[in-house]
Amino acid sequence: MATIRRSSKALRSRRTARVQSLTATAETAMEDFNAAEDDAADEMADMAEAEAQWEEDMADMEAPEMDIEEEVPTAEEIDAAKAIVEDWIARGEEISDRATPAVETRDAAIEEAWTQKDERDARVWNNGIEDLIDAQEDFEDEVLDAQARLEDTLEHNGTVADWEALQE
Repeated sequence: MATIRRSSKALRSRRTARVQSLTATAETAMEDFNAAEDDAADEMADMAEAEAQWEEDMADMEAPEMDIEEEVPTAEEIDAAKAIVEDWIARGEEISDRATPAVETRDAAIEEAWTQKDERDARVWNNGIEDLIDAQEDFEDEVLDAQARLEDTLEHNGTVADWEALQE
């Protein structure tokens, strides 16, 4: 009987260990995620440092010699350049105005898809955990039922009485 009780405690202990193992796995995943974020931040800092070095190198370079008189644009060239830039700006605004509804629709569809995916993933995860817990409980119930049947059988066929007689 004491051995059977010890095995029940062992089953409960194993269940607790499994839950702790699942919790540890989740904590490890979060640590990996945080490490990836730290790596990305380090990479961004390295990129900023490289850009600052590039800017410094560019500032140290000497400008080429040139004749200012020859390089100054005429009033007509300035007006032509302004007209080109104004045309680009107007065309850009038109494109932006035409594209904005499509971009907003696309962004809403992407957001909805991500929301649905997250909900599906959460349902799958939760169902899996529930199935795992149910299976564990069913297993433990079966083991405890088998243990009780064994105890009844051992008592009814006299094995327990024989064992107690041997111990005395």
